[in-house]
Amino acid sequence: MLLLTSTSDILRVVSGSAGDLRVHASYVDNASGTITPGRTNTPAITTAVTTTVVASPAASTQRNVKGLFIENASATVSNAVSVEHFDGTTAIPLFSITLLPGENMILGAEGEWIHHYANGAEYSGTPPGTLISQTLLTAGTTFTTQSTTTKIRIRGVGGGGGGGGANTAATSAAAGGGGGSGAYADKVFTVSPNTGYTYAIGAAGTAGAAAAGTGGTGGNSTFTVGATTVTATGGLGGVGSAAAATAVITAGGAGQAATNGDVNVPGQNGGVGIRQASATVGMASGKGGDSPYGAGGIERIAQNAGANGAGFGSGGSGGCCVNGGAAAAGGTGSAGCWVVEEFT
Repeated sequence: MLLLTSTSDILRVVSGSAGDLRVHASYVDNASGTITPGRTNTPAITTAVTTTVVASPAASTQRNVKGLFIENASATVSNAVSVEHFDGTTAIPLFSITLLPGENMILGAEGEWIHHYANGAEYSGTPPGTLISQTLLTAGTTFTTQSTTTKIRIRGVGGGGGGGGANTAATSAAAGGGGGSGAYADKVFTVSPNTGYTYAIGAAGTAGAAAAGTGGTGGNSTFTVGATTVTATGGLGGVGSAAAATAVITAGGAGQAATNGDVNVPGQNGGVGIRQASATVGMASGKGGDSPYGAGGIERIAQNAGANGAGFGSGGSGGCCVNGGAAAAGGTGSAGCWVVEEFT
């Protein structure tokens, strides 16, 4: 409880920003043993201002404030709020808090201050900046923040490129290039609680066809907050290799750049395919590019299709054809991902 005992005593609320504060106060007046209940409603405080929410009592009257309810009714604006007692000369802050949109605080009858989230649950007391959740996103299109989330850190990769295929011909060899890995992006956003944000997961680059097909390009992984879209670009596919008995190097797929992150790291290039001037020895297909979340497909040094990329965002390796063996497809890349960390 709070006592106002003189005609100069008032209780007031200091709003720190434009928004929409709603205040209700309940009190009991005691005038020489005559008890009179009372209440006040302050429906909308929409500017940064100091507002009297409980007026001073009459002479020879004690006003006992039994309860105080303050809600931030704004859907978008957080508000730094203080409750203070003012005796006509000195203002003493009694309680200060930043209320997020939809939150409220209550002064109970026993003098306790209680903070509630927008969903009505009592505040846990977790300090700002505390990591409360980490989520791996590999599918879907919308990420919804928790009721206490004010910032998120996103980290992700685009899809890895597919490995190039290796064609066949009599007494010949072929070695496809490896697919590039997806780019990496990292960014911190200020967000609103209980709000959905759109994202996309970059698809895996397809395997290059056995008949010297170039591997498919990995899809872009994107994450959008407001007007900013962070893009982790997919890696390019490795080049396919024709069959012959002459020395040649077949290009791997390039890793592409990321955009709009606080950190933007290009994907790793796929390895080159190497064919010596022999149909039987010295062949090696290109290894798939590695990503921070996955290992590229391993290179092939004998007759075999390319190996698929592992984890997230890695490239597939190229196929390898030796001495007129069967044409060999490249390996597929692996799809991208986002890792989302939420903070109070």
